[in-house]
Amino acid sequence: MTAAEEMRIAAVNKELFSVYHNEVDIDTRHNVLYKYVRAKQFVAQRAGHFGIVNNRIFITPKQMFIPYLVRDTLVVHEVTEGKTTTVLTHSIAHGTILTDKLLNRLAGVRGDPIELESDLFDFDACRALTVHFRRIQDMVDHLTHINKSANRNEAVYVLRILVARLSLFSFKKQLKTKNLQSEVHNLFKELVRFINMPLSDRLPFLVRILVRDFAAVVTKPKLIDQIWNDTIDLSEIHIRGSKIVNELRRSTHHAMGKHTLKLAKAYMKYLDTGETDELAVVGYPVPALADEEARKVEHSKKAVKRIAENLQQLLGISETTARIHDWQLDYKSTLVRCEFGQSLSNELKAAVEEIQDENRWMYYHHLRIIKGRILDFVSHLPSAKGSVEKLENLLKLKPDEDSFDREGAGEELRSCVNKFIQDVGHTFQDDVFNELENLLAAYDRNEFYTTFERICRQRKSLRDALSERAFPEQRLLLFKLDCLLEEMAYLALNQIASEYDEKGVDFSQCLEIIHACVLNLTHDGLHSRQLRDLASMLKNPNMTYYEIRNVVEQIHRNYHHIIQRVISPFEKLRQKIKFNEEELREALANIKRCMHDLNSMAHFTDIARTYIEEEVEDHTSTVGLGSASPPDAFDIIHLSHREKIKQRVESDNSTLNLRNLYGGKGSGLIYISYLNLPTKDGFILPTSFPLSNAYKNKKDEKIDQRQS
Repeated sequence: MTAAEEMRIAAVNKELFSVYHNEVDIDTRHNVLYKYVRAKQFVAQRAGHFGIVNNRIFITPKQMFIPYLVRDTLVVHEVTEGKTTTVLTHSIAHGTILTDKLLNRLAGVRGDPIELESDLFDFDACRALTVHFRRIQDMVDHLTHINKSANRNEAVYVLRILVARLSLFSFKKQLKTKNLQSEVHNLFKELVRFINMPLSDRLPFLVRILVRDFAAVVTKPKLIDQIWNDTIDLSEIHIRGSKIVNELRRSTHHAMGKHTLKLAKAYMKYLDTGETDELAVVGYPVPALADEEARKVEHSKKAVKRIAENLQQLLGISETTARIHDWQLDYKSTLVRCEFGQSLSNELKAAVEEIQDENRWMYYHHLRIIKGRILDFVSHLPSAKGSVEKLENLLKLKPDEDSFDREGAGEELRSCVNKFIQDVGHTFQDDVFNELENLLAAYDRNEFYTTFERICRQRKSLRDALSERAFPEQRLLLFKLDCLLEEMAYLALNQIASEYDEKGVDFSQCLEIIHACVLNLTHDGLHSRQLRDLASMLKNPNMTYYEIRNVVEQIHRNYHHIIQRVISPFEKLRQKIKFNEEELREALANIKRCMHDLNSMAHFTDIARTYIEEEVEDHTSTVGLGSASPPDAFDIIHLSHREKIKQRVESDNSTLNLRNLYGGKGSGLIYISYLNLPTKDGFILPTSFPLSNAYKNKKDEKIDQRQS
């Protein structure tokens, strides 16, 4: 561990010693464990893995033993009267199970074991208090509670209830009526704090919903949200039993395009005039009884008209493009926004004015604000350190003294701040903005597949950037952008589906889209290794249409499994959330409709399956989408090579289907190592190795090279 890490852990050790050697209340113990959780996050950012072994510490009347695992190294601390001494630093072989007996033998660990597991993880939701949300300040309070919680499961419980409440359109409208700027500022601050906590890495899907709904509370409603909520409102409450309304809901959620707009306009005409000729053209010649009743209800007619108008505007992409431009303005201003909301340029101007007014204390005040913002970037912007040093020198000067060089100090301050603004824009803004402009230009040219490809590439770059934490607000802003890009990709794919209806299906492109949507599920917090393996099969040119159909059908079945995995926890929490059945249906429908990549995947698997069934005469013929390169027989993996295994498991390369390359048992062992589960070390040979005749061709030297 580094010196800073050792100092922080020593402080935690001291408090652990104090609370477990003395009788303390549960809140005090909880606060100390929270400090341990934060320290764990701090060290894990560098080391990759850190924590107390088995969440057990050992106590004797005069001392405490705390065993830590820092990646693959066991570090045992002995704590006496708050003083920490390292008694063992020992490298641990991958797969070793660290028992109390082994700790005693290696480091002399002794005493009564104290289980931290229950305080850190046990949580009985049956005895939990009901979580209330009536205004934005309630959201702030509960996010603060989540951020301060040492118990992960309790934090997840509160987070799920918050997400469920925010998924009700009526609840978001209620919050917007009480939208105080100070409360919004506090909400933003706590949300930034939450997004930078380790819990957000474990629950990316819930985080995405929270970010989407946060934007809906503090900004004007999005057209796509209005469309979805109107269709849910009509199908679930006002026009239940209508096939036309159900198709409008299905189409807007899964396959929004020109067909959806035609249907909405035809239905609007029917509700106004009773004429069914346009409905017959889109496949609904005979309206149901529910549709006839809806003609008498003004609310329903207004809702359908609103849906048609919003679809007309949304399919022109202008609204989504405008929100991306709004995001760019927000991102640009946030980069240079200081603690109290002023920009660096405004703080610079104020500091220069104080120099001229010879006001030493206000001059110091503005310089410290500028320095505080620049310090946020020191870890990831090399020039920031030099800027901080210049500001520290300027802070040593006294503007009210006769010897003070006002012109020189002002020029030095301007140069320092302006150089930082230029560097921070070049490093964190220019590339992102340029790529956004390129994909928006592609959409304007009606190059929808190119737009989709560019979005997929940019989202992958964003996922890599999310791990940087270059400045406090970065992760929240990138989450917002990723949500916008997912939504724009969904609209682009709907345009492609409309083209398929008019010009015929491009089957190879359709399979590429399914594959890309499956890969994008990782960005959405819906990662599925099984789906990735299935999707990679679509890249095999030697598969027959019959086999491809089986694969896309299995992918579609997995769609329903993922949906169930997502909604099941909310169904179990219904009593705690205090939802009636209609509210639960509305909330779950809003959660499901935000799963754009998953919905697009399901839509295009339907297209592929229909194409095979209706257009392909010989299902035994091969697809022939290209030539596949033979697998490398010497692509050998050792289970101790954690970084290589992490890269292989998380790779988006469609040719790296681990099950195909290493078989069921080999890929299973690789996944076990990836999850840091104890297993013996060993080499995993590709299934192609025995067929390569390597032993006959005497390629032992090559094998040795690959292993080293």
